[in-house]
Amino acid sequence: MHSHWCRGTARSRRNSQSALLLWKDGWWDGDCDDVRSTHAPIFRIFDEAKAREFYVDFLGFTIDWEHRFEPGLPLYMQVSKDDCILHLSEHHGDGTSA
Repeated sequence: MHSHWCRGTARSRRNSQSALLLWKDGWWDGDCDDVRSTHAPIFRIFDEAKAREFYVDFLGFTIDWEHRFEPGLPLYMQVSKDDCILHLSEHHGDGTSA
């Protein structure tokens, strides 16, 4: 789990006063002091369609960003609703106890 958002390869609407953080070559193109620290639980998902149906359609979350290293690889995404931020991951081992 990330303790800050100075590195990433996705776009986020939740972690800046501006509407969108813009990432360049995997790094935030700006001052890291402008990015709020965020902690979010990671929930393991096994079926992308079912996860979207549950979190977005049923619970009313919004998808903030999605990341795959390349097509066909596991999905990692952030969803939010009001002040609640969750990370959903298809990666083996995510969302399990250490």
